Amino acid sequence: MNNRFPIVLLFSLAVFCGCHDSSGIQRFDVRGTVTYDGKPVPAGTIMLTPSPGNTGPGGYAEIRDGKFDTAEGGRGPTGGPHHVVIQGYDGKASPANELPMGNALFDPYETDVNLPTADSQNAFDIPASAIRKPTASGSRGKV
Repeated sequence: MNNRFPIVLLFSLAVFCGCHDSSGIQRFDVRGTVTYDGKPVPAGTIMLTPSPGNTGPGGYAEIRDGKFDTAEGGRGPTGGPHHVVIQGYDGKASPANELPMGNALFDPYETDVNLPTADSQNAFDIPASAIRKPTASGSRGKV
């Protein structure tokens, strides 16, 4: 019976430490879907930044075929209110345009969420009205 105690202790420490980053702050996995006008966003990024009054690290994930998961890059946020910025691209990379994710589908889309202090799933639907707006020079996108 006493021989099991060190094993149980080590296992418990490994499980407990796995929920914290090197600074001791607890992070959570956020995963889910991103659609634009009802269709999966082919490529993009999602950034989660703590809102004013919320402390701790933010989170980041790449969007692939409409899905994202902060666990893939080890960049899960803390719980609580967060400001979210989503950038979506057509996924058609071209050496000529030097954009590895392709052309932007819409201007950066911003929203706010209140994340639980646990792993969670979220679905973000970017409305068609968020289409990328032409600039004053007539080209599409921001200069």
